[in-house]
Amino acid sequence: MPSTGRLSVFFSPRFYFLLVFLLLGRLLPAAGQTQSPPIPETAAGLKSFLQQLSEVAASDDSPKSSVAFQQLEIPNPGNWFYDLLGSDVSKRVTVAYSVNPGGREEDLRKQLATVKTRDREILVAPLVASSGRPLAPVEQAFSSAMKTTQLFYSVKLVDLADNSVIPVGYFVYITGTFRFVDIATLQSIDSSKPLRVRQFAGGPVARTVRKTNPVYSDEARAQQLAGTVALEVVIGTDGSVKEINPLSGPTLLVEAARQAVLQWTFEPPIYNGSPIELVTRIETTFQLSGSTPIGNSAELSKPLPSTAPPAAYPEKSGGLDKELHDLAKARKSGDKTAEAAILRSFVLPDPEKWFTKTFGPDAGEQMAGQYIPLSHALVQSMKGTFDRLDDMKFNDIEIRKFDKPCDDHADDYVYPLLLARQEQAPLYEATFRNGNSYQQMNSFVFVDGAFRFIGRINIHEDLLFDELRHKSSDTPAAAKTNRPVKLGGTVAAGRLLKRVPPVYPEDARRNYVQGTVRLLAVIQEDGSIGELRVAKGVCSLSKAAIDAVKQWRYQPFVVNGQNLRIYTTIETVFTLNH
Repeated sequence: MPSTGRLSVFFSPRFYFLLVFLLLGRLLPAAGQTQSPPIPETAAGLKSFLQQLSEVAASDDSPKSSVAFQQLEIPNPGNWFYDLLGSDVSKRVTVAYSVNPGGREEDLRKQLATVKTRDREILVAPLVASSGRPLAPVEQAFSSAMKTTQLFYSVKLVDLADNSVIPVGYFVYITGTFRFVDIATLQSIDSSKPLRVRQFAGGPVARTVRKTNPVYSDEARAQQLAGTVALEVVIGTDGSVKEINPLSGPTLLVEAARQAVLQWTFEPPIYNGSPIELVTRIETTFQLSGSTPIGNSAELSKPLPSTAPPAAYPEKSGGLDKELHDLAKARKSGDKTAEAAILRSFVLPDPEKWFTKTFGPDAGEQMAGQYIPLSHALVQSMKGTFDRLDDMKFNDIEIRKFDKPCDDHADDYVYPLLLARQEQAPLYEATFRNGNSYQQMNSFVFVDGAFRFIGRINIHEDLLFDELRHKSSDTPAAAKTNRPVKLGGTVAAGRLLKRVPPVYPEDARRNYVQGTVRLLAVIQEDGSIGELRVAKGVCSLSKAAIDAVKQWRYQPFVVNGQNLRIYTTIETVFTLNH
């Protein structure tokens, strides 16, 4: 195991240890100190450690959280990486590791906090190649560069809401505890590419040499568009603009700003004496003189026109697979025209017509209202998504078609949409993989001869509750005179008299299906359960939850001597840990 250097370089005086101990107990033993029991140097030990750390991250105790995450730093990283990698590689890797440690700790803290604030599971795996888990290219390169044996652990988060996998980074066991190494540090092993550093306080600064003002197009002026465009810009080692990713702003103004910033030049960015690529944020403000601009509301309220992809793709899983592979091929070859044509074709034409036809007039109008403003930035946002997928080498594509309402491969967002359809239009899901890591894109639909991307548009719960109210009333008159009162799930739970736990479906257990089912429920005047509607959940777990909740009983809700009908939310958690 590599040497950690002199302990005195890393640690403060004795009272500092006492402060850390009082704040953290046994959560984070400091390097060089003997704790009993120590954190086991195993995948299970690391997972338990991260579970505890996630609780610290999600707490409001900022001092405790700050101390905890500072202890994840490798003591004397220059010596440690030198012993691990040798002189040729260690300097570059040490520079990458030393860039913005506070930002690295903060990013990790935010990720681990989501274990508690969102429905996410921690995955830990030793960084050892096997037939079931080949190493990613960057992992293989780093492993090959090591001069001495050192076991690293890969850590990812699985979002149980959409089954997406979020890479966190790597951990290594040094002097009695685990230390964090971010993904960018491993990527720095590739000396053919310059280090890419996101601008941070006290770090390298983007210094402009030449600026070009954006051209205010006649079309933008005619629509009286004004406002601020935000761009994420990558400055190359020579000071030129290498990449631009739009962050916000009206489509017409975004393009004008992008064309202008592409012509800007900067001083070549340097960090620790080495050339780097610098990622920075640039904002450009468009103002109309002599008139009152109306912002971007007029443009954003209009649906975009229909466009077709450069080739015809059949309405089946293989058609979408072929189109996404053609998009990847165009991006790889630098064919900007084909790339732009495919991305534009993903925008859904006449959203109100399609959503209304598929989900009914009330839900359709509300869903179209969500989609239309987002569609104006869809091309830019999808380009950014595919850029990230390329960076992470998620090159393998799988397509799944959801036609039937019940399919446990449909996640807890897709399944309620499948249930809500009034016309059985299939939804398509694309999964991008690199080894065991993957990212999913939901949902694609086939409209007017082409695949369109609708994203994760949902139906507002108020509309779903309205449906329940009408279904639970015998007549329209009863619906008006005995309209249910809405109560929060916590309030209603306080009056629960009989709770029947759900039976974990054996198929779901066998296939490691878990997660939370959220039901919208009507509690009748006598305290029994009336209508139920799935707002979130996969099919098999939702059916099990409904079968159990139908047997629940509440203390009747009485106001001024009259029993009330209540509608509320009920959540049931299915986890394989219990």
